[in-house]
Amino acid sequence: MNEQKPCHNCRRRRLRCDRSVPVCYKCTKTGQRCLGYGKLYRWVDSETSASQTGQSQSAALTSRRTAPDRPFQIRAHGRKSYDHDNNGVLVELGDDPRQALKISLADPLLQDLTTSSRHYLSYFASRFCQDLVVHDSAERGTNPFRELIPMSQTYSYLQHIIIAVSAVHYYNAVRNSTSEHSHAAQSALVDGLHARQVAIRELIAVIQERRAGNREAESQADQDALLATVLFFVNFTLIDSGRDGWKIHLTAAGRLLSVHGSPTVPLLLSPGDETQLQLDHPPPSPLDLASLSFPSTPQESLEVACQPLSACDYVTSDTVAYFIWNCALESLVSSSSLLPSSHSQHYAAQLLTWDVLKVMRVLSRTEANSYHSCPTHLMGIVLRIARLTQYLKTSGSRAPAAAQMDAYLNLLKEAEEFDVEAWAACVLTRMSGLLGVMSEHEFRLRCHIAATYRAAVCLYILLVAPGLPAEIRRRARLSGADAASLPSLPTTDDLASTIFQQLSFIPNTSPLFKYTLWPLFLTGVDAVSDAHRLWVVERLCAMRDICPWGMLTSAMETLGEIWKLRDDTVKREAGEAPEVEQLDEDSSDWLARLQGLTIDCLIV
Repeated sequence: MNEQKPCHNCRRRRLRCDRSVPVCYKCTKTGQRCLGYGKLYRWVDSETSASQTGQSQSAALTSRRTAPDRPFQIRAHGRKSYDHDNNGVLVELGDDPRQALKISLADPLLQDLTTSSRHYLSYFASRFCQDLVVHDSAERGTNPFRELIPMSQTYSYLQHIIIAVSAVHYYNAVRNSTSEHSHAAQSALVDGLHARQVAIRELIAVIQERRAGNREAESQADQDALLATVLFFVNFTLIDSGRDGWKIHLTAAGRLLSVHGSPTVPLLLSPGDETQLQLDHPPPSPLDLASLSFPSTPQESLEVACQPLSACDYVTSDTVAYFIWNCALESLVSSSSLLPSSHSQHYAAQLLTWDVLKVMRVLSRTEANSYHSCPTHLMGIVLRIARLTQYLKTSGSRAPAAAQMDAYLNLLKEAEEFDVEAWAACVLTRMSGLLGVMSEHEFRLRCHIAATYRAAVCLYILLVAPGLPAEIRRRARLSGADAASLPSLPTTDDLASTIFQQLSFIPNTSPLFKYTLWPLFLTGVDAVSDAHRLWVVERLCAMRDICPWGMLTSAMETLGEIWKLRDDTVKREAGEAPEVEQLDEDSSDWLARLQGLTIDCLIV
């Protein structure tokens, strides 16, 4: 963000400039060539002219993408780049990847980069950033992720991974919008893979220098850049396929958070607890069930007020959210026999030692505009459920004890009592300071989102603890209590129907539509009918059309595996002889067969 003066276009037109970098967002919206903020530079090594800049969209895209070679070149400041051509024309995508906007990044900070590198940085600022928040407004500053672009001028490994995620996102967008093979898409994929490799090499060099003691004491900015880089390595995998390679990066990000924290966020561990995160240390035990009780602290006190949100806040929040969603999935499908692996051990250690209240303070800062839109209170419940479930698996317990069953029941009751309207009103109050007066329509959509996640959390509890109904019946038999006096449990069918209904109220024109993957995935896990499964798949496809992230495809493939497992289980049980002894009427529940299913994707 340039705080001194407007860009040359806005200054000449006497308009109020948002002063965003690398280009003014107002220029981007109107399709103009932003002339930047500093001195105007002419391309002395090019014959680019206004007439060339105004050439047809298809010709510009073709000429930019059909360069015969793509060498890595060293330019000013020793920074590597990806060079396609030497002209000053930059082809940029709009909402439709097949439509090209002619934009040149004229900011002096970026003049040492090649056209290709500036293209991907521009794509990051004008398109990719939109996927990372609910409401994206460069003019009002609601998307701090754009702050990473000027930061990347200092940390080249951050710049390379930003280019990499932008390139692979561009690749998916072009590929999804065209049926035929696209050379532009393939070139973008190659660019993304090359940029990712450069980022890995530079990051390894930084780590080696740190270990050798050849680097000066790291500042908070150094730590923020490192965390952002690691998070975007995870994002690269999520955009590419959602499978393979993300675990090691997420583990590293969790360790960075636990050890360093950030200026606005306290450490997730108490001082001295870092040793529990070593891979050669087992998860701590026993688990104190009292730690699962939610602190009687009002939601407002979780917010860190009087400080503007930064890119670091969103990076930290997304990292914590990814960690919680992954632990939730692992607790659902991973059996105790799968947990002793190094990464799973590390997950369990982090999960069991993170302070829940500190985690919720991290999440509450970006709650109003985080793209997953899940209420912080409900995410805290998910974290505590995952902690309890992972502890039971790592401790070798075959079945939860009575106290642990009580913990599940208390968490279920807490989730059911979550006030969706009070949360929606609180969120809109916070967002109104950024976007102005919010409408009644936005309030209702937020209520639907909260109700969706509330039902999803309850469904999650029943999926990870399928023995709850049997436990209640067992207690009734032992105590001789009246059935009406027992706790009433919702059924998985009822909760799945609630998610189905609430999501139906959120149209694909709403920014809240783009990522409701976790509740949609859970209702898909419990889907039995072909109509329900088809609805889940169609909604996932619609989400992928808006946000071309490969993890949505992986989610569909994973649901296909789960549905096959469920259908095979039903057929197997239907063929069993009736005299086969059943330990309990719930023993035929197919959820027990989910334990041990290998899922190598991140559902967020």
